[in-house]
Amino acid sequence: EIQSLQQSMMNNDEVMGLVMSLQKNPKMQELLKDPGFMKAVSAGDISSLMANPKFIELLNNPEIKEIQKKVLTP
Repeated sequence: EIQSLQQSMMNNDEVMGLVMSLQKNPKMQELLKDPGFMKAVSAGDISSLMANPKFIELLNNPEIKEIQKKVLTP
């Protein structure tokens, strides 16, 4: 299911534009430099991610919400 979601995101130019713009977000850059966060991402450890206040804050970012809406709405 995750691979299907990734594929649908990669095939959507609008979504990929939003994803690329997130790379400039300082909060996203901070998370990407956090070894614990990256380990949880690599392991697919959703419970660790959901326990991370910085990750939760990022989920509330309007750009993330727009990506979710575009990807999860059929």
